Amino acid sequence: MKKIAILGESSLGIALAISISEKGESEAWIWFRDEKSAAKTIKTRINKKHFPGVKIPETVHISPDIKEVIKNADLIINAVPSFGVRDVLMRIAGRKKRLLPPLLGLAKGIDRGSEKISSQLFEDILGKVGVPYLHLAVKGFATEIIDGKPAVGVLASKDSDLAEEIKKILESPKFRVLVSDDVVGVQLSGVLKNVLAIGVGMFDATNKNPKLRKN
Repeated sequence: MKKIAILGESSLGIALAISISEKGESEAWIWFRDEKSAAKTIKTRINKKHFPGVKIPETVHISPDIKEVIKNADLIINAVPSFGVRDVLMRIAGRKKRLLPPLLGLAKGIDRGSEKISSQLFEDILGKVGVPYLHLAVKGFATEIIDGKPAVGVLASKDSDLAEEIKKILESPKFRVLVSDDVVGVQLSGVLKNVLAIGVGMFDATNKNPKLRKN
């Protein structure tokens, strides 16, 4: 059974952990940055911030110790928001190459300091040790995965064989994963979609009410 290490208690990270665990083919671990939050979630098996009405299965392991979570992992999923990606990569950068499995990023934004996307930060910090990077962009919200509603994600990697291997880990009857080799494009789609949505909304509003164009 493969060990999947998920770093960060984001909504998508928790949703993927539950989905992966329920398949029964892999073991899901989640790293919680905050020790109190980790202890409370371990005790209640509920994360009120993201899914107050959802019970996290006992088969999902929760720990505030990042070393414990990534030890012997077959895949690391970086599930923190874009502003936390650099910090997480720095935390695991000290691990030896032979101890680091492929890393999958989920962040939709850019790094505030450098204005770089996740794969570029990865190259800066971990690129020299030869660890492969993949990126997953999910269409829809994490609640759809939790509720068992159909959801679609795009998994991007330059290594097609590796992408197919990771796809098998992530995919479930209700979560379909498509594969792409456009790592940069898949990340930018997540960064730019909100900008485009705002632009379309503004165009639609001014088209219906031309007076708004003067404001």
